[in-house]
Amino acid sequence: MAPATARPSGIALSEDGSAVVLYFPASSDDEWAVPPVAGAWRPATLTMGEGGRLLDLEVAAGSEGDGGLDIEVSPWLGGTVRQVSVRVQSWRSARGSLARLMIPRRGAGYEITYPSGNQ
Repeated sequence: MAPATARPSGIALSEDGSAVVLYFPASSDDEWAVPPVAGAWRPATLTMGEGGRLLDLEVAAGSEGDGGLDIEVSPWLGGTVRQVSVRVQSWRSARGSLARLMIPRRGAGYEITYPSGNQ
């Protein structure tokens, strides 16, 4: 089965600047009445363009019973593309919808510099 696709509604840095946080829209007005709950760390493949540009994130299926997820973050503008394996943490709403994903900004052989504040 192909992973579902999604686009974040917002992107920000974590408070300490060590992670990029992708936010996803609520499916209803009262979806976020209860703060989202942090989930397990999951394996993912991060696709990066030149200059540390975050292009795409493919998250493996999780123990929450969901399938994989392919998230397009920013368009490819040409140039070299590379992929690295990372671990991401997901947060879910009380209804089970994906609320946000957290991606470490730096890891073995990579650093996300855009869109996360350095450019």
